[in-house]
Amino acid sequence: MKITHLIFVLLFIAALSFVGYAVAYLPFKTSIVLLIGFIFSILTIINLEIGLFLLIFVIPFTQQVTLGKLGGFAPVHIGTDDVLIIFILLSWLANLAKRKDFSFIKTSLNWPIFSFFTIAVFSFIGADARFGQGAILVCFLHLFKFFEYVAIYFVVISAINNLDQVKKFIWMFFIVVGFVVLLHLVIFFRLGFLNVSGPVVQGFEMDYFIKTMHTFESNAILGVYYSFFLSILLVIILNTSISEGKAPLLLFAFFIAIALFNTFSRAAYLSIVGSFCIIAFFQERKFFLIILLLIIFSPIYMQSAVLERITLTIQNSSLGIVLDPSAAIRLVIWEKGLKIFLDNPILGQGYWITRWLLHTEAHSQYMAILIEMGVIGFSIFCWLVVRMFTNAVDLMKKANTVFLKSLSLGYIAGFTSILVTCFFSESLESFRMIGPLWFITGLISSANRLLSEKTQILEGQK
Repeated sequence: MKITHLIFVLLFIAALSFVGYAVAYLPFKTSIVLLIGFIFSILTIINLEIGLFLLIFVIPFTQQVTLGKLGGFAPVHIGTDDVLIIFILLSWLANLAKRKDFSFIKTSLNWPIFSFFTIAVFSFIGADARFGQGAILVCFLHLFKFFEYVAIYFVVISAINNLDQVKKFIWMFFIVVGFVVLLHLVIFFRLGFLNVSGPVVQGFEMDYFIKTMHTFESNAILGVYYSFFLSILLVIILNTSISEGKAPLLLFAFFIAIALFNTFSRAAYLSIVGSFCIIAFFQERKFFLIILLLIIFSPIYMQSAVLERITLTIQNSSLGIVLDPSAAIRLVIWEKGLKIFLDNPILGQGYWITRWLLHTEAHSQYMAILIEMGVIGFSIFCWLVVRMFTNAVDLMKKANTVFLKSLSLGYIAGFTSILVTCFFSESLESFRMIGPLWFITGLISSANRLLSEKTQILEGQK
């Protein structure tokens, strides 16, 4: 028996023992989550591609369980996505060991990613003296969770061997988005929240929305999730002929738009506007784009609740024009955040430490990065963002099929929509969002690599 086979047998026995312990002693929900994760993980070890397909489905529907409190300080959660990702990474490492090649595939994002992680770790220096080891350990676990998903980028690059795989994974994402939209709209129609007044919408937002779609954490995250995939779908629609199935795709886009606008997230509303601006800049079919715009934005003039939600931002009163409480509170938080940033502007206060400093979220990804990692961390973040855009632009130039051209432009528009919401929420800290983002970024890099290799082979044959 080979040493690698022996290691897998021992790991399998250990995993079975752990599952047996979980079923016997842990709460029922925890046991079910771990058991599902274990089954998925076995399939992942058998075939890494199967594991990635499962991950696409698990990301939005993952179930979290609380394992306990970290030294009595903060609860520690584990989800089916965590279990699956860990086994995907183990399967990936096993494949690398089998090939005896532990080197990373070179991409334009490698150095920005490693630099961002490095500065995030360095940001914790000295923070334990100010906030305590318990707080720092919780923050570090969040950093680990973030890079757990970023690691999927490298796994995807290793797993993609042909361009057909890229297309299959993208359509799998759309199938999952369809499930999310269906669940969302069924809840809305059953509870009758599609035509309610503004004040009821606000109550609904907190009481019902988060309970039923709790894995997305907030309406803003679900809204930008829709906006990201709607952006990709819109470009595909623009470049698809009627005979190739434009009508069903249009209908699908319409239902995503209804779901998006019924998140009542004003940040998501702005994000789809930003996405349309990018698409309009690059696309040539302007007339059809206008028709598409009218269809996608129809929920605004079809539903009074959506229109009311938009107009709530700025209100008239006896004191003149004033912001609604949500917007006004954000301004207060940002003012306080700016003062905290100026206390340590170079290296920041520590990754994810904003919650202890502001006693709430920063309600802005950019403000959070400035506070937590300072100017250096923010500069590296900007470097990473620029590289992600140029990565997609490179694919748009190299693409030899309509689908790949559509994917690259859709990604650019979708990523723009995410960055728009980052002005008002920590969109890039939500695992429901960064999971699909890094996965599809890996697909973009893989397509770039495969096209470059194909070009080199053709040039070598001349």
